[in-house]
Amino acid sequence: MDRIRFFNIFSENQIVISGKNLFYKIENGHLFISDENKDKYYDRPLTRCNKPDVIPIPDKSVDLSLGSYMDYYYYYYYYYYLTNFSFATISITEKKNPNDKLGYGGVLVTNGQYYTGNRYISKIYAYDLACPVEVDENIRVIPDNLGQLTDFIQTALTATCPKCGAKYDIADGTGEPLNGSKYPLLPYYVYASSKNNYRIINSKIDID
Repeated sequence: MDRIRFFNIFSENQIVISGKNLFYKIENGHLFISDENKDKYYDRPLTRCNKPDVIPIPDKSVDLSLGSYMDYYYYYYYYYYLTNFSFATISITEKKNPNDKLGYGGVLVTNGQYYTGNRYISKIYAYDLACPVEVDENIRVIPDNLGQLTDFIQTALTATCPKCGAKYDIADGTGEPLNGSKYPLLPYYVYASSKNNYRIINSKIDID
């Protein structure tokens, strides 16, 4: 279970994800990540624009805490992987704490990265799992597995709707569609509520 490691960014262009040797290149503001044989590069823009004003997923309350001080074992387990493994991704569709609120279709949480101009910084992002094309709480996007960390935690850069096939970027906090949709995934707000603890809310309707 290897962490993702970047080697000599902008020179060797190699990335290791769960033991797989992948390669990347940066051209014209886009990050291209390849398969192991460098046969194909997957395009991930580093900047976004022209996002739609309204995402058609209904606004539902979200209140989810992940951290080392939680009484609920799974949430500490999630926190450990999310803070120690880049691109670790978890889909949460069932409450572990009776007070949890999981939005419309459940919550996808990932340890993504944002680009500062000369390097990548890790950051926790969260989205509603419901596909904004289908707008059905039971049709949830599925992370595109790059490497399995545990039975239910994997590394992923994108997620795909199993019904319409729309693919979304989950690694940079935008949830931007890569194909098949004009809408991004509905993002949720993640903040450090205390030391070693993250809280996820719907900042539009949930007031702390």
